[in-house]
Amino acid sequence: MDAETDSKVTKFIPRQNVSIDLKINSILKVMKIKNLPIFNIQNKLFFVGLYKLELDIIGDFLVVKIGKKDWQRFASYLKANYEKFIDRLVLLSIKNGGM
Repeated sequence: MDAETDSKVTKFIPRQNVSIDLKINSILKVMKIKNLPIFNIQNKLFFVGLYKLELDIIGDFLVVKIGKKDWQRFASYLKANYEKFIDRLVLLSIKNGGM
């Protein structure tokens, strides 16, 4: 994504004193991710990229629910899926005349 497109993406803003939000924010900072839309829908349900995902904290780790009962660390999930998210967001933006 170029600088113009990057500036159009809303930055994740953590809710104050919400541990899941604070962990998301720190992971995004460490991974230097600024152009992926992440919004809280309700409680532990978040919109990440193009998907609704259930996030939780287990021990010290922020995890994402995969399927019905499997969990994966959120940082690992982002690392594995970030490029796919960005590619699909760019394609949708082009398809909808946003670029």
